[in-house]
Amino acid sequence: MNTSAKYLMIEQLDLLKDLTENEKNDIAQFGSFLKLKKDQKVYEADQPIRSVYILLKGSIKVGLEMEPGKSIIKQLIREGDIFGENILTKKENRPDYAQALTESQVLVIPKGKFESILFANSKFCTSIVSHIMSQLSDLEKRVADFVYVKAQKRIEGFLKKMAITRGIKIGIDELLIKHNLSHSDIAFITDTSRQTVSRVLGELKRSNIIHFSARKPNKILVRNMAQLA
Repeated sequence: MNTSAKYLMIEQLDLLKDLTENEKNDIAQFGSFLKLKKDQKVYEADQPIRSVYILLKGSIKVGLEMEPGKSIIKQLIREGDIFGENILTKKENRPDYAQALTESQVLVIPKGKFESILFANSKFCTSIVSHIMSQLSDLEKRVADFVYVKAQKRIEGFLKKMAITRGIKIGIDELLIKHNLSHSDIAFITDTSRQTVSRVLGELKRSNIIHFSARKPNKILVRNMAQLA
């Protein structure tokens, strides 16, 4: 993709709206686009931190490997969101990994270029700091929910948040969530167990609050938002 085409895509990103024309041109010149297949890693834990990423299309999860075969999902990245921005820490290697949940495309911005723009553009810097603070707030809420909120309510709350942030309106009141998450993934996110997730989703389906089918397990139709936590 040539620089002009990359610039046009960068112009459409709300996250970069505070950049000057020259800064957008710099990202178009030095940045690159990466296409990922489902389950392909954007980066691995312990890799050197060399880039920052913005999700253009698809779905990405960021997680921490606790032991071989087991990990905790820190966050789900939505289209237009930035991730891998922990270049601002003193760590040289990444503490986490990022993996595509579906076929995805990301904008890759070199660490040095991102830092130079960040420190030169105070408005953009404030926006990125606000984004990081929002992520920390979400993590704090997850910790508080783990202590004070029952498992079923955590799962219902997760579904409700997904419906609000990612749901596609179907008809008058229904919202369709395309999540591409396994029951184990949802369990990690809600700090519950896979068995609990399966049980709660089954109960919500029998109560006609949500609907899903075995043929399309990556889609959940929320029929009654008011009855979710």
